[in-house]
Amino acid sequence: MATSAHLRKLNQKRIIESMLRYRRASRVELSKVSGISQPTVTRIVDQLLAAGILVESHTSLTGMESTWSQPVGALGRPSKPLELDSSQARFIAIQIGVHQTRITPAPLAVSAQDQWTHSFDTPGSLGEWEQRLQGIWSKLPARGISAVVASLPGVVDELAGRVLFSPNLKWSQGADLAAIIRKLSPAPLICIQEIRALALGQAAVEPESSDFLLVDFGTGVGAAAVTQGSLYSGPLPLSGELGHTPVPNNARPCGCGSTGCVETLVSRKGLLQSAAEHHDASTWAELVTLIEQRGLPDWMKRSLDAAAISIASALNMLGIRQVILTGCISELPNVAADYLATAMRADTLWARFGEVGCKVAPRHRLVGMVIRAIERTLLTAE
Repeated sequence: MATSAHLRKLNQKRIIESMLRYRRASRVELSKVSGISQPTVTRIVDQLLAAGILVESHTSLTGMESTWSQPVGALGRPSKPLELDSSQARFIAIQIGVHQTRITPAPLAVSAQDQWTHSFDTPGSLGEWEQRLQGIWSKLPARGISAVVASLPGVVDELAGRVLFSPNLKWSQGADLAAIIRKLSPAPLICIQEIRALALGQAAVEPESSDFLLVDFGTGVGAAAVTQGSLYSGPLPLSGELGHTPVPNNARPCGCGSTGCVETLVSRKGLLQSAAEHHDASTWAELVTLIEQRGLPDWMKRSLDAAAISIASALNMLGIRQVILTGCISELPNVAADYLATAMRADTLWARFGEVGCKVAPRHRLVGMVIRAIERTLLTAE
């Protein structure tokens, strides 16, 4: 049974997500878009104002150019707009990617589009990575930082702050990242699995999509589910590993130690390997041109069919009918995502009774990381 403290925290999160999307809003507007009663919104807003999460502007909303992506109707008398505080960086965000590490100070009012101020190629060892991070840290703000939040690939125990298994970035397995951060900052380290960060960001940017499965194609293939507006978490620190589902007639070895995983076919590396084997393309640009000029080759259709089965299986299990595709599939001509969506619907049970949606979206990783940091450090639960 949900406690009053839990409901308060959920309402605070919904208000913050609305502010991340709409940037400026009155209490009346927040009530309309969040679905929370106006008295409750007023109470939650007062709490967030007292915590310094929200601030009031001295400029009336009336007569201003709207910053809303959709109309919310007549709003009555003028009122002071609310904004997330953008006056200072509250978090240091670190995306530890297989190929690149990105870092940025992040205010509460973070942009929906990922913007990183520093980056370096991810080296091949933990020691080298720590040295590179230390070289950048002096350029980052030190005051007012509530937490350092890190996005990590692989199987991540978020509560313990440890990577349990990472087939594509093996040196991160078991690394004591919190100890490294303690040398640089007194702020606590908050860890989140990279695809879960993408799903949190998507839910914040498009809060009307309260139930979806986000599938990201990149170095690997991962997924994360949002149900009833909340990120799905199971009893184990393991979820959404669609990429490590073996498929028939695939003999490629995978970094996880298995053979035939679907990500060896539909990750960026996997697609390029297939293209080279069929003498179609040797670079990503050549693959894009091939599809633009000749359509999808048969080998790619077979690979996308395998991915569609994995996605449909997850939809059938979770009871979700919306899929968000992110990552390198968005860099291919639309015919690739369209083919995957059609194949996925053919394998999904709900498509026989109702609509199953599928769309391509940009990555909103930084928003998701800030949302997680806010949840863990700033939202009141007392």
